[in-house]
Amino acid sequence: MIHCDLDFRFSSYTELSPALRVRCVVHLQSSCEIFCEKVL
Repeated sequence: MIHCDLDFRFSSYTELSPALRVRCVVHLQSSCEIFCEKVL
């Protein structure tokens, strides 16, 4: 789970499987928005 209690944006790489990686960027402004895209 991602806790949106920070006042700045951060990005993290989550490895879901040995052949699939997803880059998630969380923008923290008035609400929490999570954008994920596949990284090949």
